[in-house]
Amino acid sequence: MTTRKTPARKTIVQEDTKNSPVSQVSNQYAFLRQRKNISVIFFLLILAILAFVYKSAFVVAFVNGRPITRLEIIKELERQGGAQTLDSLVSKVLIEQEAQKKGISVSQQEIDAELKDIEEQLKTQGQSLDQVLEAQGLSRKDLEEQTRLRIFLEKLLEDKVKVTDKEIEQALKEQKDALKESDDPEELRNQIKENLRNQKLSAEAQAYLQSLQEEAKIQYWMKY
Repeated sequence: MTTRKTPARKTIVQEDTKNSPVSQVSNQYAFLRQRKNISVIFFLLILAILAFVYKSAFVVAFVNGRPITRLEIIKELERQGGAQTLDSLVSKVLIEQEAQKKGISVSQQEIDAELKDIEEQLKTQGQSLDQVLEAQGLSRKDLEEQTRLRIFLEKLLEDKVKVTDKEIEQALKEQKDALKESDDPEELRNQIKENLRNQKLSAEAQAYLQSLQEEAKIQYWMKY
C-alpha cells in the first residue's frame, strides 16, 4: 500500500512594519526633520529678541515711518569727515609704533598731572573742564587719549622742543608793552616758556608726522 505524502503547508509570517528597518529609518528621518524645524523656530525667535533689544544697532530713527539706519549714519559721517578721521588714526598708530620702537611709555600719572594743570588754568578763567569738554563734544576719555598722544610726541621730539633762556628773554621784550607791573615775573616766565614750547611742538609734530607717513608702508583700501 502506497502512502500519499501531504505537502507541508507554508507558514506565512507577517513582518512587524513598525520594527522593520525601513520603518525605523523613516521614523528617524521624521524625528530629525521635526528637530530641525524646532531649531529653526528657536533661532528665529532668538533673532527677533536680539533685533528688538539691539534695534538701535540697526535703526537709529524713524521719520514718518521711514527708517534711518545706522549704516546711513556711518556713510554720511565718512563722507563728511572720513579722510580727516582716517588721517588722525594713521598718525595715532605711527606715533604709538615709533614710541614702542624707542621704548617710550606714558603713565596714567603723567596724564593725570597734565589734566590737573588744564583744570587749574580753566579755573582761573572761571570755567570748568567738564563745561569745556561738553561744549566741544568730548569726554574725559577723549581728552586723556589726546593727552597721551601729546606726551608721546613731547618725548619723541624732546630735543627739538626745548626752550632756551634766550628765547624767553626775547619773548619778554616783545611783550613788554602788554605786561603789567602786578604780574608775577616767575609765573610769567613759566607761562611764556610753556607757550613757546607748545608752538615748537606744533610745528615740529607736523613735520615729524609727515616724515613718518612718507617712510611708513601704508596701504589704503578705501579713499574718501
